[in-house]
Amino acid sequence: MEITASAVVRRLPFFVKPQAGEAFASWITRAAFDLGVGPGQFAHVLGLEMRRASEVTRPAFFGVILTDQSRQGLRLSTGLPESVLEGMQLACYGDSLLDLSGLDVATETSLRTVWTSQWVQLYASRCCPLCLRSGTVWPLWWRLEAAAICPVHSCLLLDECPSCGIRFRRGNYGLHRGLLARRGAMDPRLCGNRSHRSTESLPGLCEQVIADLPVTALSDTHVLSMQERLLQAADGSRMSVFGERVSAREWVSCLRYFAAMVRSMSGESETGRLPAALRSRFASYLARRESMGRLGPKLQSGPATSTDAAAVFALTAPMMLSSDLEQAAKEVEPWVLRLVAHRVKNKIRDPLGHIDRPAPLDSLIRRLTPQYRRVIGPATALPRTTGISLQHLPHLLAERDYDDLISRHMHRTHAVTGRLMAAVALAKHVSGSDTWAAAAEALGMERDVAERVTGGIGNRIADSAGFWQGVGEASLRLKERGLVDYAARRAALSTLRRVPLEDLTVMCRQTGIRATDQRSRYAAVWIWTETTGGDHRKSPGFAGAWHGVSQGGNDLGWWKFRQNVQPILREPLSAWAARLLAASGVH
Repeated sequence: MEITASAVVRRLPFFVKPQAGEAFASWITRAAFDLGVGPGQFAHVLGLEMRRASEVTRPAFFGVILTDQSRQGLRLSTGLPESVLEGMQLACYGDSLLDLSGLDVATETSLRTVWTSQWVQLYASRCCPLCLRSGTVWPLWWRLEAAAICPVHSCLLLDECPSCGIRFRRGNYGLHRGLLARRGAMDPRLCGNRSHRSTESLPGLCEQVIADLPVTALSDTHVLSMQERLLQAADGSRMSVFGERVSAREWVSCLRYFAAMVRSMSGESETGRLPAALRSRFASYLARRESMGRLGPKLQSGPATSTDAAAVFALTAPMMLSSDLEQAAKEVEPWVLRLVAHRVKNKIRDPLGHIDRPAPLDSLIRRLTPQYRRVIGPATALPRTTGISLQHLPHLLAERDYDDLISRHMHRTHAVTGRLMAAVALAKHVSGSDTWAAAAEALGMERDVAERVTGGIGNRIADSAGFWQGVGEASLRLKERGLVDYAARRAALSTLRRVPLEDLTVMCRQTGIRATDQRSRYAAVWIWTETTGGDHRKSPGFAGAWHGVSQGGNDLGWWKFRQNVQPILREPLSAWAARLLAASGVH
């Protein structure tokens, strides 16, 4: 749709002034009603940048942020201070509650980033009917998804109109944030949504008087305290977590992390501890989470209703309101241990690892999380296999041994990485090395490989006892099959970059396969991996320049060789390799 603006903007002689903390849409609706015009007509008079759709007018970034064009039109038409105009936009929370770094006023599609990542309602608002009995001002904070309870009347905010079934101030059922441009003034005391339930060709407006709607009382002190603190953070006040002073943004980040934790780890016991008004809705959430077979829908998304927000406040309050670090540790530790147990049981990484944790929270979580790397470190309890030494160990455990003995004890680990880790574990078992890094160095692994493999090994092993038992059985299998001096083989083949083309040509006769320079190098790579038990990427044949061939091209060529050529040339290549090793005195 084309973005346009009013051709002529004139200063209004009089209009209703906005109230402190009022939402932009609330002021436009009140001021338009006072002038006897539709809110869409009034938006044009103000000179707002527009998107038009039939008889519904859509201001660009309405109530979120002012574009330069809208700011100029408002300045000319109202003369209001810029601080007042900016204070009615959700962007005023950009330094406290919301991260609007992904918002680009040049394109409205950037609103989706804000909508999906921040706890905010871009196209609707919650409300307190009791507040609206004494006035028609809708506060801006009602548009936050963390808006749960009215601190004045101690009641849950309402999310949608029971008469039309549409969220308050959404406007049109099929078009977000539509302002009526061709109808008369809209009474701000009414719902005013254009209902999809109407049977008219042009649906009428919902005439529900909002102030007449019943409310649900909620006097829970935890929920009230959390709502009050959220409003303090919204004002940009310095906050406190665990007795430490933090910024409003950091306080909100702590809330979001704890919210994700309780939403993913809560069970029936937590439902029973909630205030009665919140239990049914939260139980439904848990049932939906279980039916999905995972931790829950979009853990970082904001609470969908005021009841959800109140439940989050009630469950996170003991942690968020802790007066010092020790009290916080006492409240947080059971949740951390529950999360760790879930990770170990399901062999997954931390599902909350992508959620931002401010320094005080990050330090606390790290302190309370069991360090399983220390649990799996010692291998001394495992009886050491005699008659086998480091020279008899490959850099990659054989695929069959890994699949049979080790893989079930690793989670979210690629097979090649797991085989590397298993080889390091074998070296630790055989050599008695104190650390993983020392074991990798003793095995002769290159430094970058050793660091990559050992850096995260502790977080990948779910069952330490089963893992070490598998390592012990793998060492026995190596011995039973006949010990191979892999170290000597690696040394003997350290300069093998290609199989001589004339030798490969002889092998290819009667097979229909053409001998090429590239295949001679892949043949050398295969011999390396097959005889040394090493990673093909670390073979001499894979090193160095490949005449402009990219790494991706190398990988593809290697895959094709293994699929199409190696099965046919396996026997002659193995015989050729045996002769080469024998010439070096290696078997």
